[in-house]
Amino acid sequence: MDADWQAAELANRPLREVSTIWTMVLCAHGGPVNSDEDALQRFMDRYHVAVYRYFMTALRDAQAAEELFQEFSLRFVRGDFRRFDPRRGRFRDFIRVALMNLIRDYRRRQFNRPTALGSDGAVIAEGDGEIDESVPEFDDAWREELLAQCWKLLLLQQDQDGQPLHTVLKFRVDGEKPTGAELAETLNRQLQPESPYSEAGARKLLQRARDKFADLLIDEVSRSLDDPGLEEVESDLVALGLLPYCRRALDRRWVVTPRNDGSQSE
Repeated sequence: MDADWQAAELANRPLREVSTIWTMVLCAHGGPVNSDEDALQRFMDRYHVAVYRYFMTALRDAQAAEELFQEFSLRFVRGDFRRFDPRRGRFRDFIRVALMNLIRDYRRRQFNRPTALGSDGAVIAEGDGEIDESVPEFDDAWREELLAQCWKLLLLQQDQDGQPLHTVLKFRVDGEKPTGAELAETLNRQLQPESPYSEAGARKLLQRARDKFADLLIDEVSRSLDDPGLEEVESDLVALGLLPYCRRALDRRWVVTPRNDGSQSE
């Protein structure tokens, strides 16, 4: 039920509206004014949807999520995140704490807001004053946005070079794990290529699509960490539960990249 609710709410509040709000707030306040803040803006330009997803999942209220998203955006352009020090941890963790604090403050305001008068004229307050700390992990929303960015990039590449990597991978992910023969049949029916795909050709295309998606995912995680080393990228992939999707692609990079101890991955 919760998943159905969330899907319905996100459909009713298109995510493109969130990007519009984000852009309007940045324009209204002039945006960041120095190089450090420019880097943070590029970061949040890419991942602000994850912030909204988090608010939606935590609050189950589109109006409340939009209210807090606007408050977060205002605080961002006001410079409340200037004290972030990348040497003390990931920016994602810093943002997570900030969002949890916003949610706690919002709930306190809701609990403490008088809503009615009793028969004796006494104020009846909403709730019992307890703050529910069981908010969902921000990493869940972050992971969804990382994957969404990779799907967009894969589709963009398909539009540019005509290689149906997005099509074949979406069919494999959304379908019921088709056999190589079934995959080839579907591709030939949908794409009608000049040279029909054989079973082996369809399998090869699927592997290329997986490899490309894995490379995009590694690049996207790297971008979200602001030019880290492979050790940090690997650690973040583990933290986000994404390493199984790109273990092979990461191993290929380790072959040519020395580890901290000077060794190379075999």
